[in-house]
Amino acid sequence: MRPLEVIVLVAAAVLAILVIAPRHYRQTDRGFLIWALCLIIGLLTLVQLGIEGYRWQMIPVYLVEACAIIILLATTLPKTRTARFRGLEIFG
Repeated sequence: MRPLEVIVLVAAAVLAILVIAPRHYRQTDRGFLIWALCLIIGLLTLVQLGIEGYRWQMIPVYLVEACAIIILLATTLPKTRTARFRGLEIFG
């Protein structure tokens, strides 16, 4: 494996562990650290894709990262009662 691929693989493992962790561990500092971590890992993955290109063996890692980022950001968003779309509550 290439060095950046190893870093992306470790980052995907960190995100997967954060998704599995209890929610109260993720709620510190209003989720700022989670947002920053997701941004950094997302940019790191884009850099790896830009420099080295993708390989089909890494596609599951990219999918795990994408799902973990979506789950983490959705669970750290502030819950408001005003977010409505066509009469249905979103995240509420």
